[in-house]
Amino acid sequence: MVWFKRAAAVGFWGLILVIGFLSLQPIENLPDVQIWDKIQHLVAYGALAGCGLVAYPNRHWQVIGFTIAYGIGIEFAQGVVPGRFPSFGDAVANTLGAVIALLVMRVGSVRRLIQSAP
Repeated sequence: MVWFKRAAAVGFWGLILVIGFLSLQPIENLPDVQIWDKIQHLVAYGALAGCGLVAYPNRHWQVIGFTIAYGIGIEFAQGVVPGRFPSFGDAVANTLGAVIALLVMRVGSVRRLIQSAP
């Protein structure tokens, strides 16, 4: 299962790049997705945290702390992008995504699966 952790690490670092790129684009450059933006934030940061938690199973709090700080930092950075602005609601959705990922990982069956990987 080493490949699983490596794939999760690639996903984690890849999502950091993708989320950062998309979050810092002017709004007119983004596709029109017909899903409430808070759900988009929750899913993106949940996936980011989930990949990080799988890739780095002994660093749960560091992964969650980084994910939350990254989400808040991106919100502040949007303040300098034309047509974008920081949003407290988006930062909350980012944080909730990370926390939900942690809660899912703390559920026994998922946790045992990940910890049993060599």
